[in-house]
Amino acid sequence: MQFVFPFLLVVTLIWAPVWHVYWSNLDNLHLPLSYFWQPILLSSTLVYGAGIGAIALSKMIGKAKAGPLLLLFIGLVACLFVNFLVADYGFLQGAEPAWAENDFHGYLELSVVLGLVLVFRIYHQEIYSNLNFFTWVVLLVSVAFFPTVIKDKSGKAYALADRGMFELSVDRNVFLFILDTVQADVVNEVFARNSQLREQYEGFTLYRNVTSAFPKTYASVPSILTGQVFDNSDPLHEFMATAFEQSLPRLLNDAGFDVRLWGFAPQVFTLDVLLADNVIVTGEASDLSAGSQDLSLLINLSLLRLSPHFLRPSVYNHGDFVWRHEAKVSENCQLENAARQFSSTRRSFDANFFDEFIQCSSVNREESVFRVFHLYGSHAPLKFGKKYEFIDTQPLKREAFVDQTEGVLFALGQVLERLDALGALSEATIVVTSDHGAGEFSTPINVDQVGLPLRSKKNLNRVPDKIIEGGVPLFMVKPSNETQLFTVSDKPVELPDVPATVMGLLGMNHQFAGQSVIQEIDDTRVRFHKHYDFSGWDMDFIVPLKEYQVDGFSWYPESWRESGRDFNQKAISNFAGLLVLFSENDQRLKGWRSRRGLISIDGKSAEVHANQLMTGPQLLEVTHGVYRAKDASTISASLGAVQRRWQFYPGDAQRTKAMVLPASAVAEMESQPLRFSAETAAAANLSFIELSVAAVEPNCETSSILHFAEGAVGDKLTTYGWQPAKGLKTRSLDHSSGILCAFYGKVTGDLVVTFDIVPTVFPSHLTQRFQLTINDEVQKVFTISTAAEISVSVPESSYLDKQYLEFVFRYETPIRPSDIKSSWSGQKSAISIISMRIDPSSG
Repeated sequence: MQFVFPFLLVVTLIWAPVWHVYWSNLDNLHLPLSYFWQPILLSSTLVYGAGIGAIALSKMIGKAKAGPLLLLFIGLVACLFVNFLVADYGFLQGAEPAWAENDFHGYLELSVVLGLVLVFRIYHQEIYSNLNFFTWVVLLVSVAFFPTVIKDKSGKAYALADRGMFELSVDRNVFLFILDTVQADVVNEVFARNSQLREQYEGFTLYRNVTSAFPKTYASVPSILTGQVFDNSDPLHEFMATAFEQSLPRLLNDAGFDVRLWGFAPQVFTLDVLLADNVIVTGEASDLSAGSQDLSLLINLSLLRLSPHFLRPSVYNHGDFVWRHEAKVSENCQLENAARQFSSTRRSFDANFFDEFIQCSSVNREESVFRVFHLYGSHAPLKFGKKYEFIDTQPLKREAFVDQTEGVLFALGQVLERLDALGALSEATIVVTSDHGAGEFSTPINVDQVGLPLRSKKNLNRVPDKIIEGGVPLFMVKPSNETQLFTVSDKPVELPDVPATVMGLLGMNHQFAGQSVIQEIDDTRVRFHKHYDFSGWDMDFIVPLKEYQVDGFSWYPESWRESGRDFNQKAISNFAGLLVLFSENDQRLKGWRSRRGLISIDGKSAEVHANQLMTGPQLLEVTHGVYRAKDASTISASLGAVQRRWQFYPGDAQRTKAMVLPASAVAEMESQPLRFSAETAAAANLSFIELSVAAVEPNCETSSILHFAEGAVGDKLTTYGWQPAKGLKTRSLDHSSGILCAFYGKVTGDLVVTFDIVPTVFPSHLTQRFQLTINDEVQKVFTISTAAEISVSVPESSYLDKQYLEFVFRYETPIRPSDIKSSWSGQKSAISIISMRIDPSSG
């Protein structure tokens, strides 16, 4: 059984972290996991060999027991870090995560590791006697998580290959370069001081009075390629699918152009084989560059997950990570290091692209060519200087942002010189944009530059600076055979003008909504920018979404004001159910008051009038503010005869409450209001933020174990009052929590529900007592002091007409561990749930 000890390292150090990282970042990857079987096999072989070597070495030095014990210790720690001790650092967008906010997690990790060291030191004989058993336990625990994190890959049917990207046309070439995060005022400043750049960009016009449709990549890039702007009328993925069917690349592809797209964020393209010539079926042979980019992400995030908290800043390395992403070249572009101008020391995505284009581009296609290149540009982290030389990560300040912008423009200028050398520059049609400005990256707009339009209005609108900064991108155009010097224009333009501009320059008919920027544009043109905060790639609607109207020079704050158009209401109208975003102008609200923009109950009760026909059972969810009163209180939510009392306690961290509205009550929603009654004035002061009512959808099966591990099905069953799942379990939050199990298919007969539960107990708090209510009928009280299975009998009469089970847990004494200094957790908890099972009653 000696093989199992090094095999433990293979599973815990290679397979498990890579598996978790792959499924957690599915939207950020080009290729399937099977593509990486060779590096995974190689690293597994090396780790396995290292394990064999450690065992052999321990025998050679007369410490035969030490080798296997060391491997078990390493495997156990890795298993804990990958599956249990998982910290949340938010989205890694290039800026530095708030490491200090997770220091308590670091101390917890340190305590666990030191505790294990002590246990292994004291009980090494006992552990060695049961070594095989402990090793298999760790192995099985690690592998048990594998099926729980798998996600739907139906949206990943296609990927991009970089083959043929640098093959240009002998007839007509059209380029669209999207340099992420580059800001208009910074570009103007750079060109004003750099005469060499102005010469490189001869024939270009900089349209500096420009706005973007959005401040974030995911929604903005589609607006550039399609001319259409998402407005919450349809779910985002449906909007993108429809918009890309009439997009610039699709129309040019239909017209016979050789179209190829390439970029660092494949999520921004809704791919199909009719969109571009380098779209491939996911899993087909792909290019080395995409594989290298994906492999780098898998390696770096796996290392981040395996690392202790206090080492993670070093692993993250200001966004550069310890494993450099060496963007590989395609088979047709093998470069020696000496031939690399920008990527000889750091082969980043952009640096590698610039060098490959400069060295490997050729004019050899008969058909017209359209190329779209989406590059990092000036996105954080900022690591490049004025000549696009690598200078290590710089602080997120305007000075570094200006330098990297100048560097990116210089490198792109070298690409233009390559086109000139090939004889393709003069006839080429080129558009250079960014997707948005810098936004929150501390880059205030420089409005004190020479030659800007006069400011005729005072700034009375008070639009936040970061919103304006995110809305003033780069926009430059070079028409075919343009001979004029580099010029600047103050026409009022916007990024959705790109498709109309390109089609106009090509002399082709089109139906794009934007305006061609080379034509006359009314100086009084009004443009719109929709602001939102990034919350991930997987979304149906963007809420909240606030629109700003720009009716002057886009850099000036006085040109910006709120448009007054309500796109949140569009999300509400298109939500599959009832959605209320609490505001004082919502006519469906009766008995509410607004204080400093916060909506709360005015007096003792308030109502929400849905006036909406709905059928079947519905899940009511309410998002609320933090309860700040000193004494506990309740708010009752009711619809007709159905009522639920929600408890609020001092120091609670809960922000959501939920309940199921049975079909009989839902039938009255068209005529009966949802009523909320506050027990005390303190409860009435609680702010309400959002309310949704959506159909109860089937989500669980009987006679099978339903796990509540991280990424498992339990996440779809919990309704409120739970912390994010970590490891094998989900921990309760505060004084109550809910679970909803709606059956697949018809279920009849008495049932037995069994929960596998671990109580939150300490020497000073030896037990946890809680009440479990099922469908507001079955009630049972439990008192547990150790991990236990608890069972409840559910008669058929309590669920037969509903076909769901709603579980409500109410806890008497949830514990905040930090109060007893047992850990650094500041959230109150009573139990952790590992699994549940619903079986037919045998009696």
